[in-house]
Amino acid sequence: MKYLIIIVFQLFLIGCSGEPSESNMLSAVQRNDNIKMQLSFLIGMANNFNQSANANKPGSSEELVKNIIESMELEKSACVEASGLPGYVCDFRTQLTVNDKKEWNNPTKGRFFKAGDGWNYEEVK
Repeated sequence: MKYLIIIVFQLFLIGCSGEPSESNMLSAVQRNDNIKMQLSFLIGMANNFNQSANANKPGSSEELVKNIIESMELEKSACVEASGLPGYVCDFRTQLTVNDKKEWNNPTKGRFFKAGDGWNYEEVK
């Protein structure tokens, strides 16, 4: 019985971790307007350099951005409390699917903080 109480208490402490989960982080990144603008810019550049880049894909650049964002995956590495700001600075990488090809991006850092309905994301430079 004593061991059961210890295990339950340890699980409780793990569940109370204040840092965001991978799911929280993914939702925050997907809602971030800067990410959407960067993707739109890159798609526009690709279309300018290669007019046939999306010729076989129906829909607008906005639809393509939406599809990329919705199919995004995120892998969390580690988080530490942000210094002097609310939230956590986390190392992570994302996987994007473009033209049916999945590619992991280079690892990056971001600050995740709670505001309003849930977690928000801010790039860390």
